[in-house]
Amino acid sequence: MLKARNQALLVHGLQVPTEKQVEQVAALARRLLQDLQGEVGVQPDLEAIPLPR
Repeated sequence: MLKARNQALLVHGLQVPTEKQVEQVAALARRLLQDLQGEVGVQPDLEAIPLPR
């Protein structure tokens, strides 16, 4: 369990995620946003916040 926790991307992992892992999470988030927009019909005004690396 400790290894899984340390590798978790969205919790408190201790390992830095790779660029590919970050893109995979971002792609899932974009898909979720698209699905929510389709269900609700609302277009939120979202601005990207740059994250330090």
